[in-house]
Amino acid sequence: MEQQEIMQQAKDIWNKTSEHISHYLDLKEGIMESEFVQVVGDSVKFVGFVRNTTALIMQKRFESFLKGFNPTQQPTEKQMQKLIDYIDDESKAEFIADTFSKIMLAQSSEACLLMGTILNTMVENKETLAHDDLICVQALSNFFNYDIKNYRFIYEFITRVGKDGKARTSSILEGKIFNEAVLNEGLDKKSLLLTVEKAVTYQLLMKYNVVEVDIPDETPSIGSSADVDEYYKANNPGVLLHSHILKCSLYN
Repeated sequence: MEQQEIMQQAKDIWNKTSEHISHYLDLKEGIMESEFVQVVGDSVKFVGFVRNTTALIMQKRFESFLKGFNPTQQPTEKQMQKLIDYIDDESKAEFIADTFSKIMLAQSSEACLLMGTILNTMVENKETLAHDDLICVQALSNFFNYDIKNYRFIYEFITRVGKDGKARTSSILEGKIFNEAVLNEGLDKKSLLLTVEKAVTYQLLMKYNVVEVDIPDETPSIGSSADVDEYYKANNPGVLLHSHILKCSLYN
């Protein structure tokens, strides 16, 4: 049986089954009168409501993914064939399947949009599955819309151009300059710091300490002091994610 025929058959089975279940879920009123059955029926309807709501959310997530996968129009048969052709080994098959499952369970429609863009880039360029892609998709599956907005600000603050005209590669995310930048963008500092920790956890940012020691020449044992500052630097997956955020024109 052809792959397309199998997919159509699966779709038909799902639609018929859903219609059949919905039909029975709606047959509460006027059939059973007992208080117990009434409560059970209400529970069943609630489960049906949750199921339908979940389906709507999943549909929204998948629509966002498709928009990222093909920004100009609905994915064409040719493009979908490219995706199928891209899957030529077990690791790619696992990655695509895992990405689809992450889309369905994602916390953010914008994250799904970005996953679609990442996947489209890989398919169009026939790229080998890379560690950076895996990290990006994993991080996005745990990002809220807030995190994506915050991450763009954080990345661009870290890599901002200094007075010498050169882009920085790391920065302290505290102090007067940082606080003023947060205020100017109208962002929530507490929310930003939550995103920072999430970005570190999912390997988009790297955190390291810099120790500055002040030892007086005259009395080194008395007046010595040390300051420890936390610096943040974007890893390669973090750079990749920012490039896709720009490509999708999110939070310009």
